[in-house]
Amino acid sequence: MTTPPHSIVVGASLAGLRATQALRAGGHQGPLTLIGAVTANRAARITTYRTRLAEHLATHTSP
Repeated sequence: MTTPPHSIVVGASLAGLRATQALRAGGHQGPLTLIGAVTANRAARITTYRTRLAEHLATHTSP
């Protein structure tokens, strides 16, 4: 059995979130890494995006 590939999405904005959602919706089962620069003003938004992503992945990930 082979290990699914690790995908990296550069950009932790809404576009990055949507890209990770599209990967999962398309059947990607490997690990995902979301990379982005965090400034003090964006920290709260990024936390919200990550929370939404975690909630989405928890409900849409195959066992």
